[in-house]
Amino acid sequence: MYVTDSIRIFYTIYFISVCLFFTWFIRKIRKSDVSQIETDEKKSGIDKRELRFFLILISIIILAHIITISNMVPWQRWRLWSKPIVVKTYNIEVSDYNFKFPEEPITFEKNQFVEFVLNSTDVTYGFGVFRKDGTLVFQIQVLPGYKNRFVWNFSQSGYYDVRSTEYSGPKHSDMVVYDAIKVL
Repeated sequence: MYVTDSIRIFYTIYFISVCLFFTWFIRKIRKSDVSQIETDEKKSGIDKRELRFFLILISIIILAHIITISNMVPWQRWRLWSKPIVVKTYNIEVSDYNFKFPEEPITFEKNQFVEFVLNSTDVTYGFGVFRKDGTLVFQIQVLPGYKNRFVWNFSQSGYYDVRSTEYSGPKHSDMVVYDAIKVL
């Protein structure tokens, strides 16, 4: 299961839960308004104007959900819901405080989806890709015994450094590979 499938399931369950809560809340308000006896001195409950405002607010939330997050609209083709077409897969082995790349530098063209499959044989490492100014592009934990997969689309050409972003022991600070990725 892809991460995007999990996100889709989460937001669908969240959206249904919110709708059910608001439906329950509105019914409760209407029941209390009908059963309530109003006196000249005291009026409690919700006013019709407040109820209208509340319904308009709910409508705006539902509309915003449909436009921004949901894939319920046929013309909606967000990248969040689409499965990217991976152009190239790179298998990277991490062990004994070293990154073992299939080629140095890893080279590909910008605006293409590439997949990094990382495997650790001893301890948990981090795999962080950094720009030349030191800002983080992405990072993933590399757990031993698992094929840790990550798909990314580099939109800027240039060289990128790779560093371990998870403390793994005394040689952790040596886990830096400069110019490890070259995006054309």
